[in-house]
Amino acid sequence: MASPGEPLRSVWTADFYNRLVEFMRTGQKITISGRGYASRSKDGVTIALPRIVGGSGSTAVNPPWFPFTTQDVHGNYQANFYAGTVGGIVPSNMFSPVSLTQGVTNYLYLACTASGGIITGATITASTSAPTIAASTSGAPPTSFNIPIGIFNLSGAAPVLNNVVGFGNIWVQPYVSLLTTAVTPTVLTSPFTVTYNWAWGAGN
Repeated sequence: MASPGEPLRSVWTADFYNRLVEFMRTGQKITISGRGYASRSKDGVTIALPRIVGGSGSTAVNPPWFPFTTQDVHGNYQANFYAGTVGGIVPSNMFSPVSLTQGVTNYLYLACTASGGIITGATITASTSAPTIAASTSGAPPTSFNIPIGIFNLSGAAPVLNNVVGFGNIWVQPYVSLLTTAVTPTVLTSPFTVTYNWAWGAGN
């Protein structure tokens, strides 16, 4: 094995690789799982993947923010997602199909509002252009911002759907995006001007 500070490449030989593979095969079983996920196992390692409903014998539900389409009475495709939250709240139109522009690529995003660093509202929105990302603001994170969640490509013979935020409920967190030196700092005040923005991701 490599000693502290020793480059891994110095011990990465065919023999080392074979011993590592053998260890993984005979070692203790590792399981990475979560509700609504299907497990796949190989050589004692189990990894959970999003599960698709409708397969033979499948009874599990899809994870939050798994995309799918429905069609209206005119045959137009609509965007839907398996129910999930964003910042602890349910979007206002979570359970309603979202209209799409037919024959082109549609970008789905959450149009969010916030106050005091807390999410106060969200609406699933579709556009034929990619959503803009909010600029950082001074003193507090932006009061409105967009979270991209999916791409529905309707330009082909069949819709092609992609989730771009990840599977699971969406967490949202303010963060300090920039510190700039104050032009005229005063005693007992911060020497910096602080600007904030939002970070997000998905996972239970």
